[in-house]
Amino acid sequence: MQNFDTNKIRKDLEAFLSVNEVSQSALARALGVSAAAISQFRKGEYKGKADELGRKIALYLENYKAKPKAESVSEIFESKDYKMSSFVINEAVENGEIAIITGTAGSGKSTVAREFAKKHPNAILVEATLHTTPKILLEELETRLNLPFARNCHEKIAQISKELKRRDVVILIDEAEHLSVKALEDLRRIWDFSNVPLVLFGTEILLKNLMGKNGELRQLYSRIGGKWHLKGLDEAECVQITTKGVFAYTQGNFRSSVKLYKRALRLAQMHKVEVNDEIMSQAASMIIL
Repeated sequence: MQNFDTNKIRKDLEAFLSVNEVSQSALARALGVSAAAISQFRKGEYKGKADELGRKIALYLENYKAKPKAESVSEIFESKDYKMSSFVINEAVENGEIAIITGTAGSGKSTVAREFAKKHPNAILVEATLHTTPKILLEELETRLNLPFARNCHEKIAQISKELKRRDVVILIDEAEHLSVKALEDLRRIWDFSNVPLVLFGTEILLKNLMGKNGELRQLYSRIGGKWHLKGLDEAECVQITTKGVFAYTQGNFRSSVKLYKRALRLAQMHKVEVNDEIMSQAASMIIL
């Protein structure tokens, strides 16, 4: 187990609070402790388990430091999709709702999720895969919340929910279409017990899974408070972030548009010409869109 120097953590915390726009109260909510506890810890007067609180603070600071700085977010093109998705997420946070963000492959779902997580240190972003079983999902949440692994899934849900109820946390699940009915039901129960803001990102398969062939997830679907389906860049937006001619090949798919534009630029540089229709056509023939 990693050792933590309480005095060093106290100094690091003072430096952190002085240069970052995170209040003592916001930090306390994210850690699931009282603002008074943070205040006492800063003064060296905390009467509880100072080592345990110091460990939580240190892990929070490490997580915050590991995330790219907010300046990188300004480089993200704020398309209509990006703005509307952000609105839906913020509404879920404000109201303690479940929300879903859907879109085709390459439409920018993961970008939205990652950028929100970068800007919000209290966000827990889980990137699901085909191998994310209910147990793996719950253990990922236990790990991110610095909780010990409970003996079974029932106990895992109970302790995760209890911890989330004490904290100011947002849970984001990317590639959520990979989650089984049971895993999605576990998330519903966690939300029921904690009212933690929960945002699911996925393809249209996610929406179909939530509706269910036999209504298996009707209770979860009925709890969704907001949704947005990414429609892709319109032609004007596509020109704004790439150049003329890209939209005709990509029809606004974000990932494909950026990929084609970069390939066209490199081809133009190799031929020592400006990007033109011939270069664009050649670039498009060289990649899968």
